Amino acid sequence: MGPQPDTTNAGGIELQTSPAENTRPKDLFFTERPSTSPTAPTLLLLHGLYSSHLEFAHLPIPSTSYHILTPDIPGHSQSSHLPVSLENTTTFLVDLIKSHAHSSRAHIVGVSYGSYLALHLAATHPELVDSVFATGCTLPTTAFLGSLSWIANVPLLYFPNVINYALSWYGGTIGEELLKDMHTNATMALGNAAYASLKDWELKPLPMRVCLCASGKGDLVRPLRDMERRVKEGNAESRAVVAKGKILAWDIQVPEDFAEAVMAWTEGRELPGFLVSLDKWLSWGW
Repeated sequence: MGPQPDTTNAGGIELQTSPAENTRPKDLFFTERPSTSPTAPTLLLLHGLYSSHLEFAHLPIPSTSYHILTPDIPGHSQSSHLPVSLENTTTFLVDLIKSHAHSSRAHIVGVSYGSYLALHLAATHPELVDSVFATGCTLPTTAFLGSLSWIANVPLLYFPNVINYALSWYGGTIGEELLKDMHTNATMALGNAAYASLKDWELKPLPMRVCLCASGKGDLVRPLRDMERRVKEGNAESRAVVAKGKILAWDIQVPEDFAEAVMAWTEGRELPGFLVSLDKWLSWGW
C-alpha cells in the first residue's frame, strides 16, 4: 500500500485528512484510536446500513486494552465514492487490516449489514481474523431482502427524527452528527446496492470463534439455530446468543453493555448475563 495520509487528533480519535496527491484517490475513510500498548489487539468495527463510523463513537472501550479501527464502509459518508459490493468492501477491509492492525490481524465486530461483511471477510481471509462478534444478521439473504430496501429507507428519507423518537423509548438516542450522516446515506440507490450485494452471501463454517447475536426486541431469533450449527462446524467454541431487552441498534441504545459484550467475547471470558444462550431463549417460548 502506498504512503498514508497524515492524521490529526480530534477528541482522542485520529482522523484521516484529505488524501495527499501521491496517495490512492479512492481510499477507504477510517478513524483510528491508538492504544497505549503497542501489543494490544485490534478491533475492527463495522457499522450498519446507512450509518457511519460515528455509530461507535461512544463505546467505552479502554485504549489501554484495545487498538480500534472504524471505517465508513463503501457507499457511506466519507467512503460514499466507493462502489458497494462484497468483493470491493472486502478488498478495502483487508487492506486496512494489513496496513494498520497490530500484527496485521483483527477481531471483527459487525452490526446489522456490517455483520454480513464481517462474516464474509472472516470466510475469505481467515488468516487476518482472530474472532467475530456479529449482531443483527439473522434475516434471510434472499430476494426478500430487496423488498426491505424501500421500507428501511422511508423513515430516514422523510422523517429522520422519527428514528430518534422511537429509539428514545428504549433508553438511547442518536447523536446529531450520526443522524445527519444516516439521513444523507439513506438513498434508494445505496439500499438497493447493499441488499443486492448480499444476494449470493452465504454463511460458512469459520475456523475462529464466532458469536452470532440477535437482539431480543426486533430481530428474528429462530434463524440463529441453523446459523449456530453452521459456525460450530468450523469451531466448536462458536455460539449464538440473544441480547435480552436490546434492540437492533443496541450499540447505540446501551453502548456500555455492547462494549462489555464485545470485550468479553474477544478475551474469551464469560459473556454478560443479558446475553442469553439460544437454547434457553427458545425454551422460554420466544
